Amino acid sequence: MATILLLARAFREHGHAQVEAFEAAGHTVVRSPAANAMDPDEFLACLAADGLGERVDAIVAGGEKMTAAVFDAMPRLRIIARWGIGYDMVDLAEATRRGVYVTNTPGLLSESVADLAFGMMMALARRLLVADRQTRSGDWSHVYGVHVWRKTLGIVGFGGIGQALARRARGFDMTVVACDPKADTDAAERHGVRLTDLDELLACADFVSLHADLNDATNRMMDDAAFARMKRGSFLVNTARGGLVDEAA
Repeated sequence: MATILLLARAFREHGHAQVEAFEAAGHTVVRSPAANAMDPDEFLACLAADGLGERVDAIVAGGEKMTAAVFDAMPRLRIIARWGIGYDMVDLAEATRRGVYVTNTPGLLSESVADLAFGMMMALARRLLVADRQTRSGDWSHVYGVHVWRKTLGIVGFGGIGQALARRARGFDMTVVACDPKADTDAAERHGVRLTDLDELLACADFVSLHADLNDATNRMMDDAAFARMKRGSFLVNTARGGLVDEAA
């Protein structure tokens, strides 16, 4: 039977039925000792403790980087299962070279992330955090925001999450545009979304929501030039990878 290392915090906290199924099948389940994702040195130390790395056959991955050194520490490893969509933390070339499968779970969190993205849009537009801080400090002066109703939403990355966000935007009678080189044109038509390129999207959108993969082409895609193309007074929401945004810009 296999030894399965649980790293993903959400899976450790909410995947009780899955863990029971693993154990019922005779597998050994080991939970990460860390509350959050470990840095590379911490992760390697964890694998070295009590020879854990020598026993691991499978990982339910969290935010730990899967590097060549990590693969070296787990010679029995055969699969890395990502609890989520992105697998940018995994050295795919190294995994392929060693015959380690890498999987993800598309659709698992699409609705939840879309809820979060739309909630952030509302909070920005209506300045809810500012109003909350003022109210808690005893300041009851007015805080004015802007409408979301009938504004233009630009969705960068029109996969499952982007499509779920577009559905929510319909309830606010928003105009929705999206850019994605692999966009599903049927889905765009079904959701009333106009597909365009990034330049036009940034120029016309009142809200820009990022849902793209992080790769060489998208790394720091929101740089000085991209921000310069955005409408004055527009808002940016990023519920994807932090690396999509050049924070210094």
